[in-house]
Amino acid sequence: MSPLADGEGAVLSNALPQQPTRMGNPSEGGDDSAEWMAEIRVMLKPSVNDPQGLSIRNALRTLGFGGVADVRAGKLIQVRLVASDRPAAEAAVEQMGSQLLANPVIETFSFILEQLPARVP
Repeated sequence: MSPLADGEGAVLSNALPQQPTRMGNPSEGGDDSAEWMAEIRVMLKPSVNDPQGLSIRNALRTLGFGGVADVRAGKLIQVRLVASDRPAAEAAVEQMGSQLLANPVIETFSFILEQLPARVP
């Protein structure tokens, strides 16, 4: 199985899938649809212990970076999707984050959304 995509246009590495999957109702969008890149940042809530962050902090201090006070480790997930407009793309990414990408009990998420340039056929 390719490490590139999960079948819904979600990018799991730095490489991008060849053709993103259209989000929402296939009859919506049509030729007016645009490609979007979302960078979703998932972090542990401040009240949750972060053992990976502590390990990184301790390793940095061992390497001589004594000024490192704290480290929090998280995930950056890139998703390329097709949507009719910015509000539709934002709604889709919001649903992805709340339904799958972040555990709302212990994590928070935020995202940046950019419209990709149109492809030349």
